Amino acid sequence: MKQKRKHEAGQALVLVAAALVFVLIPILGLGIDIGYFRSQETELQTAADAAAIAAAGELSYSATCSCAAVQVAGQNSAAANGFTNDANGATVLVNNPPLSSNDPNNGNSNFVEVVITQNEPTFFARILGINSASLAARAEAMQPNKNTGGVLVE
Repeated sequence: MKQKRKHEAGQALVLVAAALVFVLIPILGLGIDIGYFRSQETELQTAADAAAIAAAGELSYSATCSCAAVQVAGQNSAAANGFTNDANGATVLVNNPPLSSNDPNNGNSNFVEVVITQNEPTFFARILGINSASLAARAEAMQPNKNTGGVLVE
């Protein structure tokens, strides 16, 4: 009997190792993907905020809306923050006035809306068949008075 027990020793180690490989490591991998996406969403939001302020600030330089100048200011600011329109899967939309239907400032030309979207590749979620995730950020800014900068509103 004692010899049987000696041959059975160590089986728990095999079960623990299998649990690590098949359960804990995939959960850790998904946690890394989610953490990366949160980091990218923060960068997207920062770029959208800066682009909205820059675009709204451009409104003060013209008596009437110069949509081309507003677009350029928003696009340039987003690019300076790492998100160039139509590059690396990023889309930067600058809308004056805001186009979101549920936005209370919809149609108000004193407001500028910036929406940045980007597809980000996954690392570990590919095992589950998820190759990328679409991330988005939206910011809105207004031009309160002529000859002043834009003011971020959320």
